[in-house]
Amino acid sequence: MKFFTYSILGLTGILLLLAGCTQSTQMSKQGKIEVGHAWVRAVPPNAKTSAAYMKLQNHGDQEDRLIAANSPIAEAVELHNVFKQGDMMAMRPVQHISVPAHGATMLKPGSYHIMLINLKKSPKPGEKVHLTLTFEKAGQMEMMVPVHERKGKMMDHDKMDHGKMDKGRMDHERKDRDGMEKGGMDHGGKGHGGMK
Repeated sequence: MKFFTYSILGLTGILLLLAGCTQSTQMSKQGKIEVGHAWVRAVPPNAKTSAAYMKLQNHGDQEDRLIAANSPIAEAVELHNVFKQGDMMAMRPVQHISVPAHGATMLKPGSYHIMLINLKKSPKPGEKVHLTLTFEKAGQMEMMVPVHERKGKMMDHDKMDHGKMDKGRMDHERKDRDGMEKGGMDHGGKGHGGMK
């Protein structure tokens, strides 16, 4: 009888463990776009910024674009990319993040990411952050993203000079957008990058 009880308890523990693993890699889908492996970086209580990372998978026959993001945890949410400026790494807002047809785009540290600016509440490990993604074709996607710590050296977002970025040029309808897409990221002056 004891063996049976221990077996049941052991099986229950394994199922709970598997459930936790499934939750951490849970996929969200909207239209042809699937989002997986999403997480928000945990930050100290006095931090003003954090970032969200994830994998964007496009199962459609046409390219789609992540054009906006929103979260109640931050006053502003922007799409960013990291690039090399001389011997230093810097980042700029981008108008969109492209997801190729039948392909994927990774949002990860040191690359494209979703910037959470002027935090209203510091994300802590074990919590979940509500995030809304807006895609050009797939539309809006609501998701709860787990908060994790990241080991290793990271860029200090709070020390980055976001104030000098010309947000007025973040116009999705401006005529030279296609030119930026073909020419890569335009970081001259206060310009913002585009995607290929």
